[in-house]
Amino acid sequence: MTFIQWNKSYSVNIKEIDDQHQALFVMVNTFHENLKHADLSAPKKLLIELMEYTLTHFRTEEKYFKQFHYPDEKAHIREHQAFEQKIHEFRVNYQSKKAFNSTTVMNFIKDWIVQHILITDKKYMKCFHENGLK
Repeated sequence: MTFIQWNKSYSVNIKEIDDQHQALFVMVNTFHENLKHADLSAPKKLLIELMEYTLTHFRTEEKYFKQFHYPDEKAHIREHQAFEQKIHEFRVNYQSKKAFNSTTVMNFIKDWIVQHILITDKKYMKCFHENGLK
């Protein structure tokens, strides 16, 4: 069973961003599968990959915020920064053998991505579309 399933409700109708969101879903599902099969190397490796990919994705969105003078840019970027910080904390805890609950990590990532796309990302759709991004 897929941990987090992409469907049309997540689409912001911008190909580049939808493709990146779908890639995030694949990464989260891969992480979940590895944890289910007790692949102990998976958390560190995937958290690093997730951090790197989310940075790339966030910079894509942020580039368009600046280019299109998106009015909610600062609030949106603060959400990105909070996610980056939390993922960094998970990674540090994992590496230092501190408390690392894979279920907590997975649920945080899943909930954050779903809520962020469905609420926060949907807000920029009109601005991006009005500026010709599809």
